[in-house]
Amino acid sequence: MPTSIIDSLIYTGVVLLILSQVSEKITTFIRNYLQANRKIQMGNQLDSTFIKKVRYRLNKLTRWLLEKILILDKGSELQRGTFGIVPKDQQPSVEFAITKLSLLIGFLLAFCFHADLFKIISSDEPHKILGWGDSITTLKNCLWNFLIKWESTDLPILGKLIWPGIETFFGCLATGFLLTFGSKFFHDLLEILYEVKRAKRNLEDERIYKSPDFQALVERLKSPYGDPVSVVLERHKDILLTKFPSVISIERSINQFGESVLEIFTIDETDLKALESYRFDYSDRNAEKVLPKSQIRFKPFYKPVEVQETIKLFIGNQTGPTNKTPFHTNYGTLGFFALRQSNNAKIFVTCAHVIDVNPANIHTDGSTTIWAENDLSERVTVGVLTDYKLNSWMDAAIIELNAEVDAINFDPDKSKFLKSYRELAWDEKSDVWTNGGTSIHPRHGTVVSHQNAVQIKYGAQKRTIYNLLKIRSPEGKSVSDKGDSGSLVFDLDMNAVGMIIAGNENGSYAIPLQRVLTDMEIKLPINI
Repeated sequence: MPTSIIDSLIYTGVVLLILSQVSEKITTFIRNYLQANRKIQMGNQLDSTFIKKVRYRLNKLTRWLLEKILILDKGSELQRGTFGIVPKDQQPSVEFAITKLSLLIGFLLAFCFHADLFKIISSDEPHKILGWGDSITTLKNCLWNFLIKWESTDLPILGKLIWPGIETFFGCLATGFLLTFGSKFFHDLLEILYEVKRAKRNLEDERIYKSPDFQALVERLKSPYGDPVSVVLERHKDILLTKFPSVISIERSINQFGESVLEIFTIDETDLKALESYRFDYSDRNAEKVLPKSQIRFKPFYKPVEVQETIKLFIGNQTGPTNKTPFHTNYGTLGFFALRQSNNAKIFVTCAHVIDVNPANIHTDGSTTIWAENDLSERVTVGVLTDYKLNSWMDAAIIELNAEVDAINFDPDKSKFLKSYRELAWDEKSDVWTNGGTSIHPRHGTVVSHQNAVQIKYGAQKRTIYNLLKIRSPEGKSVSDKGDSGSLVFDLDMNAVGMIIAGNENGSYAIPLQRVLTDMEIKLPINI
């Protein structure tokens, strides 16, 4: 899923590159076909066979269709120059005829694949635009209502058929027009976009600003695919977690010299020798390289990363009391209050595993009631579960609050007050703090890693989650305890930057708050 305008343009460019190559092949085939069959005549008995007659009729029909659709002079413009050099005075007409043929083929290709340029560029999930699946379902429903259940009040159904059809027509026409630029144009465009993306990533890299001298700065900016450690991590993270059972996390961090290093944490030394001989290779343009051992650190004897905790909610923030209900024995932390983007419903957010570690047990139809502690430390029912995501990028649940609940984004003694929120820059070593339902008192730490793959124990199951904020205390330990899952992480200016989901003695892990807001489709006004 594209995460920026550059990613969206790259995806669009890839689609157009593929379609333009197909369009060029079809255009060349048609021109060669017309040229190769221009001398087919119905004459002697040898040429009067059934196959020859079919070829003659097909060639004649093709020429006639192209002449009518493209407004050509008997198709001669498309035949000229297929073999040999086009006279200078005829070049404009030949090029114009080829462009019109390319536009026609490009439009038909775009229509066949539902490659609507405007929808592809504007969509957050452009890969779902290609194909006619949803559109055909909509068309069937509209036709059913119009033809079978038609009444005078059903005339607006025509609008549901005609207007989307007009939008799709012009979107595919725009795609067809761009395909006339040729595959070389899109190849060059993609190179530029990837170069812009690489430069943007490099400029966000903390190493750029910590370069010891100008020469090192230039070398880092010239790095064709960014930081080698990042490339190695992306290539090998899933392989390492699958191949070596003792590995609990693979992380990219920055050392005291501003250099990135790859850290691999294991439960014991079982796989240490195999890891030390493992080839951490990566591609640098056309060459395959191996990450130096000086940039790799193996750290054994760490406990598994575990969620903190399951089933029940704990709130340090203020809520309005409702009725009491029986509660389970485990709990997590109420993270923050917010609003749904779709309907402005008042909600609060916590970790998904706080509700249940098994998605199969989850019901978001309003039948799962959630409790929290109010300002009198009484456990009360405050709302129902309406959304739940537990996957490789997200661990969050949304609880829609009852109407009588008073939601304020600070705790009773105002020691934890949500001033604002922000997204940490890539590799920003920000000083942060948190206090959850168990830890009670604020605990301070530093964000030491943004890029990682962490294997987390959810009860009896394990799940790998990517690119979490890893936070260590000044003593190099965790800043959270069991029961703190869902608690916010703040910077020193009281801006929320993440939400705690797990930890071990090596550190705590938090999902970046901006990811939670985007994926769960919520907004965070300070006073709700």
